[in-house]
Amino acid sequence: MKKAFLLISCLILAKEKSLSQSITIEPTPANGAMVNVQNKMNQGFPPSGGTNHAITIPVVTVLPAVAQSGMMVFNAITGKLQYHNGTTWVAPEVIPSGTVLFSETKTNIALQNAGYSLKGITTSSFNQLSTGSYGWVRQLNALNAPSAREGHVGVWTGSGMFIWGGYETLSSSYVGNGKLYNVNTDSWTPISSTNAPTARGYHATSIWTGTDILVWGGISSGGLVNDGAIYSPNTNTWSTMASVNAPSARRRFSPVWTGDKMMIWGGENYNYETIGDGKLYNPSLNAWSSISTVNAPSPREWHSCVWTGSNVIVWGGANNYLDNTYASGGIYNPFNNLWFQMSNAPTGLFGHTAVWTGAKMIVFGGGIGPYSNACYIYTPQTDTWATANSVNKPSPRGYHTAIWTGSKMIIFGGIGNGNTVLNDGGIYDPVTDTWSNDPITLGGFSYAKHTAVWTEEDMVIFGLSPGHLMKKDVQSPTPKALYLYQKN
Repeated sequence: MKKAFLLISCLILAKEKSLSQSITIEPTPANGAMVNVQNKMNQGFPPSGGTNHAITIPVVTVLPAVAQSGMMVFNAITGKLQYHNGTTWVAPEVIPSGTVLFSETKTNIALQNAGYSLKGITTSSFNQLSTGSYGWVRQLNALNAPSAREGHVGVWTGSGMFIWGGYETLSSSYVGNGKLYNVNTDSWTPISSTNAPTARGYHATSIWTGTDILVWGGISSGGLVNDGAIYSPNTNTWSTMASVNAPSARRRFSPVWTGDKMMIWGGENYNYETIGDGKLYNPSLNAWSSISTVNAPSPREWHSCVWTGSNVIVWGGANNYLDNTYASGGIYNPFNNLWFQMSNAPTGLFGHTAVWTGAKMIVFGGGIGPYSNACYIYTPQTDTWATANSVNKPSPRGYHTAIWTGSKMIIFGGIGNGNTVLNDGGIYDPVTDTWSNDPITLGGFSYAKHTAVWTEEDMVIFGLSPGHLMKKDVQSPTPKALYLYQKN
C-alpha cells in the first residue's frame, strides 16, 4: 500500500429523494479504510442525496485480500475507485465530471491516467483521520454532571457510563449518589437514590452483569462496610443484595465477574490484617457461597484479579505493611471451586492494574511511593511471564487506570513519584510489543483515583477533573498542503 492517501470530495448525484447521507471513515490499519454511510437506506455505494462529502481513501497497488464490506480504496493500477460489497471488489458508479480529489503528492500519475487534472494547491486545515491513533476529542458536558469526586465506582453498561459514590472534595465527605452518562448525547441523567447503598467510596466495587450493576463494599464515614445493592439501569431502580454469608468487611480487595457470579477475594480488615479468603455472589439466586482456601494464594491486599473466560487469575499484592510485595498468585476455577498454582513474575507489584487480552494478562505500575512502571505479560497456557518493551513506556505511577480496547491497553493518569498527579499515559500493543507514541497527554487536566471505561469505541474517564473522552482514529486539524485534482 502506498503512503499517499487521497482526500476525496465527491458531489454525489441524487437519483431519487432520500435522507441526506453522512460518510465517515473507520480505518482498519491492516486492510485500509472502510467507508461507513450513516443513516443509509437499502442501497449501494455511492449513496443517493445531493450533498458533498470529504473522505480519506488509501491508494493501493494490490487490492486487500481480507476486506470488510464497504471498504473503499483507490486502485493506482486501474486508476479507479473500488469498494468491497461483502463478496468482491467492484467499481462504483461513474464518478461525475468536476469531482475534486486532494492528493498529498503534486505529480500523481495514477490520477492523471484516470482522467484528473492538477488544478491548484491548498493549505487549509482538513480534519483527516489518523489511522489507528487515539486522542482526546472532548470534555464531558458539565450540565447535570456528578460532583467532583475520587474513589468512586464506574462501569460501562453497554449504553452508558455508570458513576456512583466516592469521596466528594467539595463537602469532604462520602456520597451515595451518581449519574449515568450517555456518550451519544453527551448528557447526564440522575441515578435513583431509593434503596441505594449508603454513602461510601474507596475500594468499593461495581460489576456489570450484562443486565445489572452490582455495588458492594467500600469505606463509609463509619468505617468498612460489607453490604451492597443491585442497580438496574433499564428501570433506574435498586434492590438489596443478600447479607447472609457475605464476605467480611474489607478494603483493598479485588473483584471480578466470572460470567455468572461476582468474586470477592483478599483485602485488608478492620484490624489492618491481610485476608486470604473470599466469596462468590450469584445475582440470579441473590446468594453468597464460599471459596475454597485449599492451595489459595497467601493473604494479601492491593492485588489484581482477571477473568480468562474459564478461570480467575489472582496475582500480586502486598502484606499489610506494604513492605513485602508479592510476585506470586493463583488460578481459581469457580466451576470446581479449585485453586491451581502459577509461576512467579520477575518482580512483585501492588496497587497495579491488570487487563485480560483474550489470551494473556498484562499488569502495569502500582506502588504507593516510590511508584513503578514495570509491565509484565502472563500467558496461562504456558504458565510463563514476559517483560514488555520499555521504549515509550509511561513513567512510574499508581492510582492510574488501565482499559483493554480489544487490541491495545491504554494506561492513563495516576500519581507519580514526587506526588504529582499525572495527565499522560501510554498505549501498549501486545502483538507487536510496542508502546505507541500517540500524544495522549491531556493538557490542563490531571487525573488520579479516577475511573475509566471502554465503550467499544471510546475511553471515557471521570474524577476530580470534569471528565473527558478519548477516541480511536481521531481527526487531526493540522494544516497540510494538498494538491487539487479535478475529474475532466
